[in-house]
Amino acid sequence: MPLYEYYCLDCDRTFDKLRPMGEADDPIACAYCKGFNTRRSRVTRFMALSKSSATGEASSLAGTLEGCKGSCATCGHPCGG
Repeated sequence: MPLYEYYCLDCDRTFDKLRPMGEADDPIACAYCKGFNTRRSRVTRFMALSKSSATGEASSLAGTLEGCKGSCATCGHPCGG
């Protein structure tokens, strides 16, 4: 699930929110002033969770997309950077 960065036009602050891709541009309240005058800035990270069948433990993988060139080192996905 992507971690999006949002900017609040009311209080001039940025905040992050982990949201499904389908909800990325839906209205969201500012984490600081609770106003809805917000805009999505960028995707900052993806979080992938998987459950290991051998141990039953959850593992996570988070990779930043900034500065990605060609292929993500963490997932091999072509980012087109």
